[in-house]
Amino acid sequence: MKRPKRTFSIDEKELVFDLWKQGAGYSDIGRVLDAKPGTFFTVLRETGGIKPSPRSRNQKHLTIAEREEIRVGLSAKLSIRAIARSLERSPSTISREVARTR
Repeated sequence: MKRPKRTFSIDEKELVFDLWKQGAGYSDIGRVLDAKPGTFFTVLRETGGIKPSPRSRNQKHLTIAEREEIRVGLSAKLSIRAIARSLERSPSTISREVARTR
């Protein structure tokens, strides 16, 4: 029977990279995370042992709150242009979002 793949949270991955940078071995990191050494080897291998830069959302992308405002505006029968003005976004951005979610 195959065991499910162990996944690591963002905090656990950061701890793996920090410990690796400090010179800890696979067994040491495994003891800290209570995991077998091979489970986090792939985490290190994917980036060559170098900690990746943190991910951030592009400022141009709509946020969850903006998408919710679009939904509320559509429910209130507001026009796309009215919704766009309230969000200070281009009407085409709102139109694309509406078309994408229909």
